[in-house]
Amino acid sequence: MPKHPIRWRAWGVYAAAAGLLILSGWAQSTRERAQGAEDFHQRVRVAIQATPRALGAWTGRDEDLPPEAIRLLRPTATTSRIYTRSDRPSFAPQLLIVHCQDARDLRGHYPPNCYPSAGYEAAGEERVTWTVNGQAVPGKRYRFRRAGSSFTVAHFFVVPGLGPQAEMTEVFNRASEPRLRRFGAGQAQVLIEGRHTDEQRLQVETELFQGVAGWIEEASRIEDAAPVEPIPAPADTPAESTAAAASADA
Repeated sequence: MPKHPIRWRAWGVYAAAAGLLILSGWAQSTRERAQGAEDFHQRVRVAIQATPRALGAWTGRDEDLPPEAIRLLRPTATTSRIYTRSDRPSFAPQLLIVHCQDARDLRGHYPPNCYPSAGYEAAGEERVTWTVNGQAVPGKRYRFRRAGSSFTVAHFFVVPGLGPQAEMTEVFNRASEPRLRRFGAGQAQVLIEGRHTDEQRLQVETELFQGVAGWIEEASRIEDAAPVEPIPAPADTPAESTAAAASADA
């Protein structure tokens, strides 16, 4: 099997981006709890874990994610898997699913942010719609290159209550709603290295995205969320620090 340095470096980028977000103020001194969120995230976790390793003629092999990425990105659950098939030796696409309890954490995973910061040159993007289990899934395909290597990242978000989305705007909008924020959001990617036609890429992406149909369904559906219940900061937290954190979170 060939090695895939782009994939390994990508996770280092995600971890660094998440760390910057935390340092720049995403961390909060107060916590919130939305009723129903814990059950929702458990259903999402089960759906992600159920992503099949066999997708038609494709066979998947799991890739462990760096512990620092897990620690900094705080995902509900992830799947990272390389798929191969004997009749397409030039393809070894990677399927990645990440769902976070706080939608704001996904900023570190957004392809236009993470890959250029790692030194990859953006080489274009286009809107794409995949058909996954009979459902139209809007998203984007991003192109990157560096030092003679090139790859594409097919990408879409899933926002609870809204379903699949192509733009980060919807994730930001959800993160600004305290009542729904703790249901988080997620994203799926298919990374394909090398030179292939758009038709070939679309076919491979569509075939692999079939494996996330269960996650799309669970991550899109939320029951009516009860109002957020603020959880007080620890008693030994200075009042002025608590007030500053509340102001920043607003």
